[in-house]
Amino acid sequence: MKRLLCIFLTMIMLMGMGAAYAATPTDIPGAYPQTSATDLPEETPGEAPAVPEEPDEPEVPGGLLIAPNPAASEETDSSDWDKLIAAFLEENNVDPDTVTLGYCNTVTGEEHYFNGDVSMTAASVKKVPLNMYYAEMLHEGKISWDTTYGGLPYSEVQELSLRYSNNEYTDILINTIGTYPEYRRAMCPYIGVDPDQQEFGFFTVNELSAEQAIYCLKLLQAEPGRYPGVIDNMLLAAEGEYFEQVVTGYEIAQKYGWYVVDGHNCINCVGIVETEEPILLAIFTDNCRMGKNILGEYCALMCEYTENDIAARKAAEAERLAAEEEAQRLAEEEAERLAAEEEAQRLAEEAEKAQKEEEKAAEEAAVEEEEMNAAENAIRVVACIIACAVLAIALGIVSRKKGKAAEAKAETKTAVIVRNVLAIILGAAAIAAIIFTVNTCRDALDAKPVIMAESSEPSAVAEEFMAHVFSGEAAEAEKMLLGSGKLGLDSEPTDNIGSMLYAALQESFSYAPVGPCTEDSTEASQSFTVTFLDIPSLTALQQDATNARLAQYLEAADRADEVQAEDGSWLPEVAMAALEEVTAELLENAEAHYTEAEVTIQLRFSAGEWKVIAGEDLFAVLSGNTAY
Repeated sequence: MKRLLCIFLTMIMLMGMGAAYAATPTDIPGAYPQTSATDLPEETPGEAPAVPEEPDEPEVPGGLLIAPNPAASEETDSSDWDKLIAAFLEENNVDPDTVTLGYCNTVTGEEHYFNGDVSMTAASVKKVPLNMYYAEMLHEGKISWDTTYGGLPYSEVQELSLRYSNNEYTDILINTIGTYPEYRRAMCPYIGVDPDQQEFGFFTVNELSAEQAIYCLKLLQAEPGRYPGVIDNMLLAAEGEYFEQVVTGYEIAQKYGWYVVDGHNCINCVGIVETEEPILLAIFTDNCRMGKNILGEYCALMCEYTENDIAARKAAEAERLAAEEEAQRLAEEEAERLAAEEEAQRLAEEAEKAQKEEEKAAEEAAVEEEEMNAAENAIRVVACIIACAVLAIALGIVSRKKGKAAEAKAETKTAVIVRNVLAIILGAAAIAAIIFTVNTCRDALDAKPVIMAESSEPSAVAEEFMAHVFSGEAAEAEKMLLGSGKLGLDSEPTDNIGSMLYAALQESFSYAPVGPCTEDSTEASQSFTVTFLDIPSLTALQQDATNARLAQYLEAADRADEVQAEDGSWLPEVAMAALEEVTAELLENAEAHYTEAEVTIQLRFSAGEWKVIAGEDLFAVLSGNTAY
């Protein structure tokens, strides 16, 4: 009998120990009193809460079950989240039905779920939307930090609930809202649920899905100021535990939940991990064989996935930019080549045209000279004929005088004197005509080609041409060109950057003659030293400066999509604005990019005036060293 009594008393003691174990704070240790051992499901209206039997010791293996495995990462396509999770669960022998997972990259918007719509016991994770409810009222001025709940100000109650996971004051916050269904309805806006679309059972249980938890974290991460204190307390919760078991390199704002009853455990965690691109994580488990360790391993796996994805996107972006730069370089080289070919063809056509005009002018000059020589020869012949005639007359007179000597005897003395004087005069005239003709022929043979009266000296023409060119008087300058050439001075750019560079180039021009003008018959040349803006020297600084300015834009932007497209490329209007700002700043110190070049102006005398032949050295200056 005594033995039976001892056995009975022993059973009573064991039952008492079981109840005591059920009342032990297992949700989170802390310095504050807690009235509940675990986050038990709230009462169903009309039913008394069930008293749990003594739970078995939770199966939480010591140490880590797994660690990030590089070999496994290489075998798994890390860009395919679903495959990565399937491999993770299979490698660790986790029943897929015992977990629900959520992931969201807050920068790219990438979002994934595994059993995402499956609701599981939330345990203390419910304290996140609950405190967001009260923190939003605080933000809107409906309550203050000093508003008391259970005799404590809300500032302390929030810390108890989120940092230390106290259940007593959490229940006070719930009861302040109203009945349990009223509390669940109040939580709907924070978990993305339409209360009017839910069945009654939704309002009687403490359950959440991974999709609902991620929705809640999105609100919190997007507008932390709307929910004051929530993230701050989550950053201090359970340091080194749960999501922080493996990952130590990032700040993590987390809230865990741990519910154990009858040897059945539900271990959960949600949080914001401050990776380079912050991520949101949610994991709920239902008696998962990995226990608490799966939380830390899941967080480590998602951090590794995010880091690999960022690295891959950066590499792809760098490759894309390099390809774009190479394509742009090739396009610029091709454009320069085509422009050079077109310019060479234009110059060749102009040179051919000028040569034809020169040959035509030479032919006309030769014909004119031949006609002039013919006229002069005719005059000379006529002069010789006249001279010969005069001489013949003079000799005839003398001969006649001798032949008629007899008759002369009958003439008077006066008539003889007249005849002799006349013969002398005619003879002298004949001799003078012969001398004149000989001298005229000799002078004609010795004379150089005759140039028509010049309109002005070639050096003055060259200076006048340069004055027209560098004052922008295109029409006047082109009138002075040989043939019908063009200088391109009237083709101003229409875009802002081109206009700025063109204006700075025009402002930079100055020139001065170098040495005397050289002249040889119908050809002349005059050299000038020209100062101008070397545009390639300035634009070589644009690329790096523009990239730096775009990086400043991205840093100052509230959201990346304000300056970048979905693929990470810069928005065209943003890139153009940065380029315009950089160009304007560089042009403020344009004098640093001034250079000098010697330009030789060739001139040719044609159609009674000096004409200019524009050379490549002039076009190089006029284009700021961009055309040649």
